[in-house]
Amino acid sequence: MRVSAHKILSLVSAFVIASCVITSLLQRRSHERCVTDGPIITLFTTFNSNATPSAIHQEVIRRWGLLQPRVRLVLFISSEADVSGLPDNLLAGWTVRDTLRMSIGGMPVLRRMFKDVMQDEMLHAPLYGYANADIVFTENFTESLLVILDYCLHKMLLVGRRKNYVIPPNWNPSEDKWVNESFYMHDYDAYAEDYFITTKDSFNWDAIPDFVVGRAGFDNWLVATAIKAEVPVIDASGAITAIHLSKEGYEVKGHLKRKGDIFSNYRLAGQHFRYVLGATICAHLTLSQKGTGLVELEYRTMNRCRLYFFQIKKNPYIFVKTRLLESKGNVK
Repeated sequence: MRVSAHKILSLVSAFVIASCVITSLLQRRSHERCVTDGPIITLFTTFNSNATPSAIHQEVIRRWGLLQPRVRLVLFISSEADVSGLPDNLLAGWTVRDTLRMSIGGMPVLRRMFKDVMQDEMLHAPLYGYANADIVFTENFTESLLVILDYCLHKMLLVGRRKNYVIPPNWNPSEDKWVNESFYMHDYDAYAEDYFITTKDSFNWDAIPDFVVGRAGFDNWLVATAIKAEVPVIDASGAITAIHLSKEGYEVKGHLKRKGDIFSNYRLAGQHFRYVLGATICAHLTLSQKGTGLVELEYRTMNRCRLYFFQIKKNPYIFVKTRLLESKGNVK
């Protein structure tokens, strides 16, 4: 197949322009002060409706609590019964919210929870994030976010790959041995994203579909939407250790076997949405820890997804079936 010189020139120009725009973001803004002395992020999660908190949930709450006071924590629950089995003081410092207004069919809606925390002045922070309730973060979480804030990105989306840790029968969660072992585990699939960190101005949440958490299909859509709108997307897999806790016999694709409307997010994403566009490897930028121990934000030079997004600009229907993105504007 012959490729015209004009097409080659267009591709090269698009690459150069995108590189210059993203590279300009990597200049640390010494004239601005974006790192606050208070909380740097409001991080929230939610449990399965009417489910007694498991040992996994308890350990996630405990580990997240260690990130305070730099991380402000919010837990969305459907009823007091959701937390009645938790030990006393485990939720110290947490804000607990009712998910009734945030849910559809008993399933919490991601955009509604983001809007709720962003609109509350008491929960104000430079960054806002959601993570699944089976994800444990370590101390490099806050260290990495401080690096991001140093660049004063008014718009951005930060995601990353997780490490799967299967809990052994004799597991002692209070010991740090299992956390240290997790550092050396391989990252899981680039298409599986369990946490989403952004700024207040990055998305128009009123226009985002009612994706529910706990179901597949929304994570790649959210990443691809940001990339399409040229909002800087950061793959933090090389800096943030996100440990996915699971019991023996857990199936990674187990969410596809749960009861209820398991395909609701897929329908909202659109019949022709290409999930390959929303993988972490498609991110413009990478955040990684170097051998010196320093965490650095860098432009991803080898990005195999770039050609796809160039094609989308010429034919938006490659992205989704409907005109949802063009008519409502998902990103500010």
